[in-house]
Amino acid sequence: MKKYKFNLQKLLDIRAEQEEDSKIKFKEAKVEKEKVQDKLEWLNHEYHKYAEKTHMGTIIDKKLTWFYLEGMSKNIQNTNQELIYKDKILSERRADLKEKKIKSKTVEILKQKDYQRFIKTLKQQEQKENDEFAISGFVRRIQGGE
Repeated sequence: MKKYKFNLQKLLDIRAEQEEDSKIKFKEAKVEKEKVQDKLEWLNHEYHKYAEKTHMGTIIDKKLTWFYLEGMSKNIQNTNQELIYKDKILSERRADLKEKKIKSKTVEILKQKDYQRFIKTLKQQEQKENDEFAISGFVRRIQGGE
């Protein structure tokens, strides 16, 4: 029996490798975005925790709390900007991954169709051989019977 060989196997391997690289980059971007989200949640929690304390304590305590809250507010704004940036990167990586999956799947479909064509050809050859055996057997029986 003939062994199946896909002519575009090297391309399929390259596309699969590119897809894996893209998956890794997407996962890294997702983790980075989650870290920034966690940081933002923590900053918001800290801000609200100290915002409740602005009415308590001495004037110095209030002033220190106010400065701290002002710094936290700027940090929250910066973290929001960073989150927007990370979300943009994640969207780009998602689109890249989707494109790589499509390219890989395209070559995979070509391989499947080529394999089906290969199997069909083998079956046709086998059927042709079986028909030839049947015909030669029939001819031998006819020649032997006359």
